[in-house]
Amino acid sequence: MSKNKSLSASIMHAPASIEKTWNALIRRWRTRLSGPPARRPISLALQGGGAHGAFTWGVLDALLENGKIPIVAISGSSAGAVNAALVANGWMVNGPEGARKALADFWQDLGAQIPWQLLSHKVGDDGIELHSSVKAMASLMMQFSPANINPLAINPLRGLLVNHINFEQLRKHSPFALFLAATHVNSGNLKIFRETEITPDVLLASACLPAIHSTIEINGEAYWDGGYSANPPLLPLLKNNRNSDILLIMASPSQHRETPKTLKSIERALHEIGFESTLMREIEMLKWMIETAPKHQHDGVMQPALKLHTIAPMPILAMQSEGSRVLAHPDSLAQFKLHGIQRGKEYLAKHK
Repeated sequence: MSKNKSLSASIMHAPASIEKTWNALIRRWRTRLSGPPARRPISLALQGGGAHGAFTWGVLDALLENGKIPIVAISGSSAGAVNAALVANGWMVNGPEGARKALADFWQDLGAQIPWQLLSHKVGDDGIELHSSVKAMASLMMQFSPANINPLAINPLRGLLVNHINFEQLRKHSPFALFLAATHVNSGNLKIFRETEITPDVLLASACLPAIHSTIEINGEAYWDGGYSANPPLLPLLKNNRNSDILLIMASPSQHRETPKTLKSIERALHEIGFESTLMREIEMLKWMIETAPKHQHDGVMQPALKLHTIAPMPILAMQSEGSRVLAHPDSLAQFKLHGIQRGKEYLAKHK
């Protein structure tokens, strides 16, 4: 009997533990021949949250600096839609580094739009404190509709978007599939705008809070903030690429430090619950799909065909202070960004 036949015969009659070790060696040998396993593509889902979008900026900065995450699609609502467009536009120009620059340029310019030295007198760990006269004026303005206060529908965000995003080129050459959410006012239905449809009005519609901004009309239809119907949309990402994992980046803490008790804190909590209810339903649906879908074998271990990852901010005081979503103070934005970078790096360290 030859040496090879003798070896094969001994393996066939070897104890189960030896056979298991042998099979592991064979798998390792095959892996070395074929190279490292292919990275699963990632679809990003970016939640809205006004100035809290700077936290998402920080998370994205950490992920993009890593440079090893194969992004195939991005969905977003409100500030999440703006961040999605900025990443796509910057990537189109200069890859991940271009995306990092696009995000930084936009958020820094946003923080410089308002003369904060005239409006506020304190910025600390617990957020911004406005002058009492500014608070009184803001309270008075909330008694009127945007159409009364701003009949010309002037929105400074439009100029910022036009200056920072090449919409014509992005419609033609977006590096990712984009799914940008807005809410159709007259039906309450979710409207998804794709990368081939992106305009300043699409982003303004996705970020349109009707108590603050005038309603945005696109092709004769009225739209409000996408967060009312999906914050952000998840299922379009699954339909777009069933082989990609979904990474959800939330823009606000998922839990509060304490139970709301004052009228203002209760109203705010109810508002947040309303904005996140559709997301929670989509997450539950995805969890059910993950649990019931057939699993595949990877390196001897059964793995789900789809994974849902989440990065959310910790309940830091500055993000839970009154008005933290709408007051884009440069110091607050920088604080949110640094927290986002920290959370992004924690995620990368955990998931390699």
